Amino acid sequence: MANFDDELARLDTAMAEGSDVFEPYLLERARSEAENARRRRDQGLGVTVAVLAGGTGSGKSTLFNALTGLRFADAGEIRPTTMQPTACVWATGAEQLLDTLGVPRDRRISGNSILTTPEHTADNLVLLDLPDHDSVAASNAGVVNRILPLADLIVWVLDPQKYADNLIHASYLSAMRERAGRMVVAVNQMDTVPRGREEELLADVRRLLAADGMEGIEVFAVSALKKTGLSELWAHIRRAAAAEDSAEQTAAAELRATRRRLGAGYESASPDLTAEDSEPVITTLYDASGIPSIVSAISESGARRRALPKPEQPSLPVVSAARESWVDKASHGLPTVWRQRVAAAAASPEALRRRVGTALRSIPAPKPGRFPWLWVAFAAVLVVAGAAAMAGAHGSWILLVAAVLAGLVLCYAGVLHERAKSRRAAEKYASDAREAISRAVTEDLVAPIQAVLERYGTVREALLGD
Repeated sequence: MANFDDELARLDTAMAEGSDVFEPYLLERARSEAENARRRRDQGLGVTVAVLAGGTGSGKSTLFNALTGLRFADAGEIRPTTMQPTACVWATGAEQLLDTLGVPRDRRISGNSILTTPEHTADNLVLLDLPDHDSVAASNAGVVNRILPLADLIVWVLDPQKYADNLIHASYLSAMRERAGRMVVAVNQMDTVPRGREEELLADVRRLLAADGMEGIEVFAVSALKKTGLSELWAHIRRAAAAEDSAEQTAAAELRATRRRLGAGYESASPDLTAEDSEPVITTLYDASGIPSIVSAISESGARRRALPKPEQPSLPVVSAARESWVDKASHGLPTVWRQRVAAAAASPEALRRRVGTALRSIPAPKPGRFPWLWVAFAAVLVVAGAAAMAGAHGSWILLVAAVLAGLVLCYAGVLHERAKSRRAAEKYASDAREAISRAVTEDLVAPIQAVLERYGTVREALLGD
């Protein structure tokens, strides 16, 4: 598991690379949480923060007093009772951390006093009694939500009547299941459970926790009022306080939770595009520019002199369709905001159309085929030479026939030569035209979109990488 510095580096990378992509509220929340995690790590080295959290009437304050051996937390019959966090402090040098946690100075008491007995001591520990998360005072939930991520150990205090309350399961237990290794459940007020029903109730609590993704979490059966089951819970809290890296691990866990929250929707990797994937776009623009007709005309020109057609700009609807198909392929599976970034990175249909037309016009047009006059001249010379030889040989017609045949062969060879030249010229023009279109597609569509996909990959890896 990554340490604090690694987690912070990943979160910073994600926020920097995706600063223009994340919703402003989420980005600002992530920055605030990162700063809180930094302070938790820097201010809380060697200090373990354990909190008692739960709903109205669960008996958190009574449990706090029973664990500390003091009567400092506000326990009573009027609900909600706890309006501000209360701290019992055994750790030295925790004042700045308590300020960061928002614990009022008049709500702090030292655990190392003449009033406490040895069984209520715990080195390096700060124990907090939090306000009720379900209080009618909305500010109480805000205090709970701010402190919970900074706690090293969370003791969820449930009561036998409301242990199945959906609010605590959906909003807290299930939502914080990644922190399950640093959570326990204390089912309080077990003295009110009918005799013989205790195990049945505890089994149902474990069943609900398993449904929350927290199977195996420790469950303690306690009665703060009757002071039963407290020694096992207190022993667990003291063991947690003995850990020297609590602050670092808690801060790293908070950064990890922030990364995961920002990473919602980033489950899909970007499409793995290759050079071959852009071939359909290139072929569409190649055909729409009239290149096949030009290539055919060049190839068939042979020894006939005629004007060759010129390339055309592909029609706007064709370019738009080709561009849209590429954008859809390149952004498949991406979050909506990244699909929009991909579309914005690609050149507009008008710009791509102009780019293709300009690129094609820059290709030198091959010269039309011409009649092989030089070859005909050679053939005529042979015929004349054959006639002269015939006259000098007293009418030998064989030489004349040979000269005529050689002349015909030369003429035909000339025609074949010009046809071969035309085919080579056609092939070169086709290659040059395809290369020109390919460059336009690469520079206007592929490269800018690939840059967006690489940035998406960087953000995704920073958010979801382990």
